[in-house]
Amino acid sequence: SNGQDERFTSTSHPTAIGQVMRNKYNNYFQEVVMVRKPEGMIVSFGDRHFSELGNFMQPEAPELFTIEMLEGSRAGLVDVNSVLLAESLAKKLFGNTSALGQTVTFNGQVAVAVTGVYKDFPRNSHFWQSTYLSSLDLYFDLNGADPNTWENYNMNVYARIMPSTTFELASNAIKYELRDHMSEEDAVRKEPELFLHPMNKWHLYSEFDNGISVTSQQLKFVWINSLIGLFVLLLAGINFVNLSTARSERRAKEIGVRKSLGSSRTQLFYQFMSESLLISMAGFTLAVGMLYLLLPWFNEVADKDLSIPIWNYQFWLLGIAFTLLIGLLAGSYPSFYLSAFKPVHSLKGTATARKNTITPRRILIGFQFTISITLIIGTLMIFQHIKHAQDRPIGYSQDGLVVLPKYFQVLYGRYEIFRSELKESGAVLEVAHSDYPLTNSRGNNNGFNWDGKDPAFDPHFNTVHVNHEYGKTIDWDIVTGRDFSRERGNDQESVVITESAQKIMNLDDPIGQQITYQTEEDGLLTFTVVGVVKDLVKDSPFQSTMPAILFLTDAELPWLFLRLNPDLAIDEALAKVGQVFKRLSPGTPFEFVFMDEEYQAKFRAELQIGQLATFFAILTILISCLGVFGLATYFAERRTKEIGVRRIMGATTFQLWSLLSKDFIVLVLCSCVVAVPLAWHFLNSWLAGYEYRTAMQWWDFAIAILITLCVTLCTVSYQTIKAAMTNPADTLRFE
Repeated sequence: SNGQDERFTSTSHPTAIGQVMRNKYNNYFQEVVMVRKPEGMIVSFGDRHFSELGNFMQPEAPELFTIEMLEGSRAGLVDVNSVLLAESLAKKLFGNTSALGQTVTFNGQVAVAVTGVYKDFPRNSHFWQSTYLSSLDLYFDLNGADPNTWENYNMNVYARIMPSTTFELASNAIKYELRDHMSEEDAVRKEPELFLHPMNKWHLYSEFDNGISVTSQQLKFVWINSLIGLFVLLLAGINFVNLSTARSERRAKEIGVRKSLGSSRTQLFYQFMSESLLISMAGFTLAVGMLYLLLPWFNEVADKDLSIPIWNYQFWLLGIAFTLLIGLLAGSYPSFYLSAFKPVHSLKGTATARKNTITPRRILIGFQFTISITLIIGTLMIFQHIKHAQDRPIGYSQDGLVVLPKYFQVLYGRYEIFRSELKESGAVLEVAHSDYPLTNSRGNNNGFNWDGKDPAFDPHFNTVHVNHEYGKTIDWDIVTGRDFSRERGNDQESVVITESAQKIMNLDDPIGQQITYQTEEDGLLTFTVVGVVKDLVKDSPFQSTMPAILFLTDAELPWLFLRLNPDLAIDEALAKVGQVFKRLSPGTPFEFVFMDEEYQAKFRAELQIGQLATFFAILTILISCLGVFGLATYFAERRTKEIGVRRIMGATTFQLWSLLSKDFIVLVLCSCVVAVPLAWHFLNSWLAGYEYRTAMQWWDFAIAILITLCVTLCTVSYQTIKAAMTNPADTLRFE
């Protein structure tokens, strides 16, 4: 596409491909079904009307997907005018009465018989939003679509391969099938290839870049959380090792007495290892309880529906095995270290305080600080990246902009009445409609020509059909030229383009330029550019915008846009809109979406990562501080006599505080030397996946270092100041 060797990967296919795979390749495929992507329908029974999402599919699909039926059978879609309802929708429509054999209507126009009720799909299902399943032939009838076309890419195709073949052979067999059903010119230019994508890769391996499978956001999410979780465990293990060895002086005499009474090193090793394992198991028990309490919060933040698999023995076996492994790893060093004390040295009080035990502790503390600083830098960068995208100009105004779907033909033919009554109510300033919402770039086409275009260059444009008031309603920014106008009778032959479209067309003076487009229905059409508007950010706010061409039409379009009157309270304005809506379409649920909320939903994945990164960063800092606090206490206790002597010699509290704190400050600064390049490397790789991204600034790293220093100093200050202010007489009275 776009005149470059650039591949686009999609699951949408022409409707004819399913029939060809069934007939031509029946030695490779046991079953082949086509499913239309989720469609919004108003499902009604009596005076109950609900707008629902569902799928139109071929009759064999419920059997292929092994849908769990509660009433009826999976063969319920054989008849064209039939429907299977989800359990939740059946209860909304019929209460406790059996739904089987009942008749419901789609969009107040088409009556369909309920031939089955299935159990709601779980959240992790491919069809979790579907509350109804109906016949694909009914979809063709409702839309006047050709089930054997090779032009309209609007179907998903699912297949089960024959046991006698292999996945690779079946995928290679259909590889070039599309080329046989398009013009020779398009086949050479586009070089389309079909391939099978296995079901066990749908969730985590369905993102492609230039035709190559890349790491998906979902998989990155799994990796990030798993990695952070391992780091948290590692930090906790480091704390256990540090504090166990640091408190060894208090246990030296105990070890000396035990060895004097006949305890072997092996017995002591098992004692200390048992303590470690008990602490680890106690931690696992507390963790399960905390998981129970925190899981609702995690599900809300991560937009998941996870639960604790209480009756799954594998969960408990893996959890206990992992807990024992952590206990063994964390307790191994203290067990070897403490059990090696010699009784004579232990009872004399000279078993510890060797310098070679201090260095490993400092290395481990430095590692803790490195992880903490890296996570803080990462958290700051994630939110800065999100803020950078949120502040991005989007080409229109979201304030007070509301969108309503028309649901096929239910509201068609009433646009002018709607517009007139809504404006008379004073609730809205302007009304418009288009064939696509503002939050996606569906409707991509190529085959456009203009003066000076290279014949080999055939870019894709986001093509959107709108009415005259569209620009005024969304309040787009006109760069040059004019908007569509009702006063101009020939504006049907006009188009408005975006800045990126002007750039890709390489038009210095676009106003008045003619664009031609060849269609099967109308032949060669010619349009004149009358205006250029700023790019409309419709897809991901982290990616570049697609060049767009906006066409004027008088046809009915499926998406209504309302610009609410800012002089009225939102609730008051929506109440008036609802009254008009109910009066003109009483059988249609009044549903709307605020454009700013719809747009903010595009940041959900990044915000999830940011919120969880913040939580884990705070957790790692807390764990590190606990370790630092324990070691600060240990170091202060070991140097009490030294502090007493220094106080007698005239040292001030600040000087003693500096003396005891400098080691930790040096550790933080040394950790920064490792953490900063480490964070830069990983963040640079992460940001490279976004076309529209923020730049890393030096102050992000400085803030993280400052936060770590402040938290560390606050943690150690309590013990160091307490030690520095101790009366020398109390520490030296027995010398």
